[in-house]
Amino acid sequence: MAVFDYYLLNINLEAGQEQADLPSLHVAVPPRRAQRSRAADQLMFLASFGGNSEISPARTQDILQRLSNTYYTEHGSVTNGLRIVAEQLNEILLKHNMQESREGKQTTAVLNLAVAHNDFLYLAHVGLTHSILVTQNDVQDFSDLQAAGRYLGLSKSIALRFFQTQLQAGDILILSNQPPESWSSSALSGSTKLPMDHFRRRLLSLAGADIQAAVLQFQPGQGGIHWLKPRSPMAQAGSETAPAVPASPASVVPEPEARPAIPTMAVPFSKKPEEPVEPTTSAPLEAGQKPAQPEVPPELSLPSIPASLLFPPAEKKTDSPSSPPAQMSSATQGGIFLSGERLGVPETQKFVQPALTPDQPADTVKKPSPKSGTEFWKSFRQRLSVVLQAGKSSRPRQPRSSTADMVARLLPGKPEPNASLPTSLLLFIAIAVPLVVVAISLTVYFQSGASQQYQIYFQQAQEYAAQAAGLSDPIQKRNAWSQTIYWIDKAEGYKQTADSKALRTQAQQMLDSMDGITRLNLQPALPGGFSTSIKIVHMAASNGDVYVLDGNQGRVLRMFMTGTGYEVDPQFICGPGQSGSLYINHLVDLTTLPPGNSQQATVLAMDSSGNLLYCIPGSPPLSAPLPPPDKGIGDITAFSLDQGDLYVLDGQNNAVWIYNGQNLGYGDRPQLFFDTPVPRLSDVIDMAENGGDLYLLHEDGKMTLCTYKSAAFASTRCQDPVKYGDQRPGHSGQMLTFQGAHFVQMETTQPPDSSLYILDTSGQVIYHFSLRLNLQRQLRPEAGPGASLPSGSPSAFTITSDRVAFFAYGNQVYSANLP
Repeated sequence: MAVFDYYLLNINLEAGQEQADLPSLHVAVPPRRAQRSRAADQLMFLASFGGNSEISPARTQDILQRLSNTYYTEHGSVTNGLRIVAEQLNEILLKHNMQESREGKQTTAVLNLAVAHNDFLYLAHVGLTHSILVTQNDVQDFSDLQAAGRYLGLSKSIALRFFQTQLQAGDILILSNQPPESWSSSALSGSTKLPMDHFRRRLLSLAGADIQAAVLQFQPGQGGIHWLKPRSPMAQAGSETAPAVPASPASVVPEPEARPAIPTMAVPFSKKPEEPVEPTTSAPLEAGQKPAQPEVPPELSLPSIPASLLFPPAEKKTDSPSSPPAQMSSATQGGIFLSGERLGVPETQKFVQPALTPDQPADTVKKPSPKSGTEFWKSFRQRLSVVLQAGKSSRPRQPRSSTADMVARLLPGKPEPNASLPTSLLLFIAIAVPLVVVAISLTVYFQSGASQQYQIYFQQAQEYAAQAAGLSDPIQKRNAWSQTIYWIDKAEGYKQTADSKALRTQAQQMLDSMDGITRLNLQPALPGGFSTSIKIVHMAASNGDVYVLDGNQGRVLRMFMTGTGYEVDPQFICGPGQSGSLYINHLVDLTTLPPGNSQQATVLAMDSSGNLLYCIPGSPPLSAPLPPPDKGIGDITAFSLDQGDLYVLDGQNNAVWIYNGQNLGYGDRPQLFFDTPVPRLSDVIDMAENGGDLYLLHEDGKMTLCTYKSAAFASTRCQDPVKYGDQRPGHSGQMLTFQGAHFVQMETTQPPDSSLYILDTSGQVIYHFSLRLNLQRQLRPEAGPGASLPSGSPSAFTITSDRVAFFAYGNQVYSANLP
């Protein structure tokens, strides 16, 4: 396992002028209390902020330091830590934009995250940005063109893209959200052989007037970070004929500028940190002028209660002339942030000089002396005791109060003359009546306040919707509709109306249309579902029947259509056990059979040993073993049936066997599908065959496409991996990567709609591809409040010939018609 030192320099040009610092860049080393799995990780941020609301450099570094602490204290994998960091920054920007929204301001961000973990480099992007890795052999530009316009700070959901590669000594990493086109692979190739000051001058000579980038070189070491400064001023940056210097990266620093390591202070903070409050200053008050109260958002303001009802007046205290004035402690003044800013003292705690009467000298005005908490409560208890004692001593001598008369008239029975109420009851009434009044006031306030807040947020959503309707640029249009959804979410947090539902539907439809998403109205196909002991892992359907494979017991269950919906066939037998002379193990895959076959079976299933089971409704199943190849059958994980021929995936032997069928009988030995070389099959999780094309789905979501030889003298050809294309309007010609997706199953359909469908469980989506692997659309369940979405992730799916999609969620089955 390699350990690197990191040599870092930044490039920040504004209108051709080089800036000393790059505030949006942050590099950290693990703090002492980092999680064990992250103790050796090196983390780097480059956050490129945009919008019309600026964030100060000090505040930027404060935010990035908090994110750094989050990464090192969270559990889980590297990618999980990067996801949490990106989500936290998005939440901070959303809160900031909500506060600035009334002035029409907002801040967005494009984010580069890089982590060196052992000798691997993990990259995460939000928005259209680039991470360029220059190695000894090539130049790799990690980016996602589809992420254009998907900034942080615009919506609750983020589009995070991950990349991973292995590091070697001498590799150079460049982070930049807008690198110039002149930083091409040909221009940067071979740069690892240059000293870093020469490489910097090369980058500047190819750059324009405005560029922000972070450049990092990995060299053998002990994990230290060295900041590099240029040898020559900017005026010489374009020269490639500078005097030769040693090839060591540290040599670019003429004096001890390189620090061996940058300590990172671990500062406790909450997972969702509060935004720091900017200190407030107030001008001196004129005589009789009241202090200005800080503005409070409508949703946080409460009815004010006079302080005289809760606290006694301050006692007068004569200070000796030699006594120093009382000082407020630093805890009272406010906390100190990482940026060095102090939290201002609230206006309500500042002393205000009272107005002087004409005949009152200034030195007679006494300032209230601060009291400790103990003195305050001691004084409060003493006063409360005096009030209670006064009530007791005055009861025999004073006439009954008007309150007592009113209560006595309300009580049942005839009041006795000169009767008085107990002191405890009078005290209860004195306390309860104000509380009831306050409760009623708060109820009225919150009801009206909720309506007011709803109206504010809904109006904001309407403004973004109107803006989106008038935009032609697809990126700006997407951002505006995303903002519409965000503000509808805020409004419906107070109440949901027909107007908010209609606007949400419109905004979601526009976003879906831009992304090629088709929403499915999923409905339960089997009310109540199967038993909770069943977990559906595969599905197949034909002629009104739906067959599901229970992964727990390795058996196939049948659902058949009735006049009132689907029902379970309790007489259907298709599972492990003795069948004729064979013992059938747990079934691993299934497929439906064409009607009228010689076995009269509707389903063909197979166990891991290659034993076939022909399942027949109303009859016991038939079984038959597959003839083994010369080197035997290993471990069968999947099979596919195409035009009567059986294709069997044997991962243990790294083979796909072809069994030529006669009336669905397979008595001949198989032949290998591939010629040499055979692609890697040990991590293939599903397989599909269509007209000589074999699709192999790997665990990492990549696809291998092999075409069987067309003649005896030809050979089988494979593309490993084959790229996913995108032919949707506005995306033509792009290559797709599905970072973060979890592909688990796929299925082909027959003409007239010959297609390939792949299930992604992490996104609850079925991707619809052409047979050439060009994306056509996405099939997603309906979203939004009130949608009847199943819990968890889908575990299996199937598409019928009459265009009905079935989803399995554990033991539940849902269906929807495809438009």
